[in-house]
Amino acid sequence: MNLEEQNGLPEAPTEKATKAKPAFSYLSAGLAFTPQILQKDKQAPVAYVKYIAYDSTGKYLSSDYHVLTEAGQGKWQERSLSYKAEEDGYVEVFVANESGEEVFFDDLSISTTTPLVAS
Repeated sequence: MNLEEQNGLPEAPTEKATKAKPAFSYLSAGLAFTPQILQKDKQAPVAYVKYIAYDSTGKYLSSDYHVLTEAGQGKWQERSLSYKAEEDGYVEVFVANESGEEVFFDDLSISTTTPLVAS
């Protein structure tokens, strides 16, 4: 029994466990800064909705995001994204606020559509 198990803590990830999702350790850090760097409207808070798609092995496939604009300041503004999966995998969807201003993300919904299969 190792020290983590004795204290009721989960074991530290092994090399094998960390290789399953190689995209996370390097990719997420770089992509998190993208909206702030590319946002052209400096009057709006730096806030956005974003998705990152990975294949079944954790390899990065694509991503997209929509930032808030000045037009939405103080009122409701719809932000939406769409992604069509071409292969098995998973999608990480999140909202973020990288500014010191209050931003509310209301009525967040995620929907999936299963394609019809003809037999």
